Amino acid sequence: MTHIELLENAFVNYLKSLNVWTAGLLILAGENNLDKDAARIVAYVDGGELEDEEPPLSGNRPANVVVELRTPFSKLTAKEIAAGSTQPLLKHQANAAALQAAILSDTLDDQLTAAIAGFTVMGIYNRSELYGQSENYWMGGWRVRLLSCPKAFAN
Repeated sequence: MTHIELLENAFVNYLKSLNVWTAGLLILAGENNLDKDAARIVAYVDGGELEDEEPPLSGNRPANVVVELRTPFSKLTAKEIAAGSTQPLLKHQANAAALQAAILSDTLDDQLTAAIAGFTVMGIYNRSELYGQSENYWMGGWRVRLLSCPKAFAN
C-alpha cells in the first residue's frame, strides 16, 4: 500500500473497531468504488498528497486527513414512525458524537498505529472540527493533522 492508502485505511480500521455506530453506517477509505448513497464516514488525505518529509530522508511525512460523516436527508414513512424507527437526524447526531469521541481520543496516534501493519503515527499536531449541510445531506467531521511513516518501528 502507498503511504496515503495506509493513512486512510488506518483510520477506517480504527473506526470500524469501535462498534459504536448506528446500523447501516458505511466506513470507507477515500479511494473506493462503493455506492455512497447511504450514511457514511469517509477518511481521505486532504488534497490527495502528503507534505515533504520531516526531517528530510526520514520517511516521516505530515498530512491532513479528513474524516467526514455524511448522512443523506430523509424522512421516515408513517410505517417507520409507527415501528419506532429513529429519526435520521438523531442517527446523524449520534454518529457525530461517536466520531468526535474517537478523534479526540488521547491515544489516537497509538490506535491508528495499531490499526494497520507496517505503519506508524509519530504524533497528532492538530484536530479541527468540520460542520455543515448541503441540499442533500448533513455533514460533520474532523481534519486531523499528523506525522506518520509507512513502516513499523520496534518498541
